[in-house]
Amino acid sequence: MGYFPFYMDIEGKLCVIAGGGKVAYRKVCDLLPFGVCIRVIALDFNAELEALCKDTFRTQGRLQLNRRLFSIEDIKEADFVIAALSDEALNNQISAYCRENKIPVNVVDVKDECSFIFPSMLKEGPVNIAISSGGASPVLTQIIKERIRQVIPEHTGEIAEQLGSLRPEILSLFPESSQKRKEVFKKMATLAA
Repeated sequence: MGYFPFYMDIEGKLCVIAGGGKVAYRKVCDLLPFGVCIRVIALDFNAELEALCKDTFRTQGRLQLNRRLFSIEDIKEADFVIAALSDEALNNQISAYCRENKIPVNVVDVKDECSFIFPSMLKEGPVNIAISSGGASPVLTQIIKERIRQVIPEHTGEIAEQLGSLRPEILSLFPESSQKRKEVFKKMATLAA
């Protein structure tokens, strides 16, 4: 069985991350551009994570580090959870609690304990390209991601934003013909890219 890829607006949602190492840092970096509020709970934090927390321009105050033991109580108000602890038993406990309470959970590197997984992503403004192997081969998805990065047009995000700003005008010019609108959008995107 595979994971269905759908995009969800997580801006302002609370993500609780159990663990403060390199993996937690990578997940924080993946999530910050989407406007999520992140609470990381661990006894120790990797130096990059601590430095990132101090970078209020980049985090906009949405990253909170709590230096203490993790407790199941910490996830009761979470919108989604990432378990990135070296304690396998606690990761399993987190997963079980989340599943029982219908809180999406990702247990890093333990696919069977996850209700969602992280794809490899490229984000350029509103354009987000996600690649997944369903957890089978993260290395393969990283290779594919780098190949895609080499071929997408420069300033893809800016192009998407400009085309998006023209949508209302195109929709008003061709209100009865979705096919004509599609042709116009395709021609504009092709010329811009």
